[in-house]
Amino acid sequence: MSERIDKILPKFELIIIAVFFLGFMSWGITRCNATRAKYAKKEAADLLADTLTNASSAALPQPEPPIKPLPPADSVKVETRTIKERYTPLYAILDGVNVRSDAKINSRVIYRLKLHEEVVFLNEVTSFREAIDLGGVTTNEPWIKVRTPRGQTGWVYGGAVSYYKTKLEGVQ
Repeated sequence: MSERIDKILPKFELIIIAVFFLGFMSWGITRCNATRAKYAKKEAADLLADTLTNASSAALPQPEPPIKPLPPADSVKVETRTIKERYTPLYAILDGVNVRSDAKINSRVIYRLKLHEEVVFLNEVTSFREAIDLGGVTTNEPWIKVRTPRGQTGWVYGGAVSYYKTKLEGVQ
């Protein structure tokens, strides 16, 4: 008899576990469906309330804001402020750097920069690079569009300017 119970008991345990699992699954599905239906009802009610609110407020005339009279001209105070332009400075790292009218070595010189003289970087750089001998040092840099201290706009060779006040070493 004990052998018979040992064979039946594991099967019975599996059946109980399966019934418990199926019961839990059916309970979970019904709870999820009920919650989903509750959210759908709430969303429909909110949409209806929004529609009614918008329809009723659109039908009502909106009050116009009151018009304030202008003060007399002699009592008006005008405030002026100076706004400083934000720019990126570049400094000549050689003495006598040429600012040219075009981004070419043979274009007209419009200004000469002294060592550490500041120019304004105009956020424009050529797409090409050019190898130029700066007097013993050869660099391969693009041309950079700048504004001089006198307000002139031109192009300077990128190897002759820097973000820092340094001096290019090795140049004669």
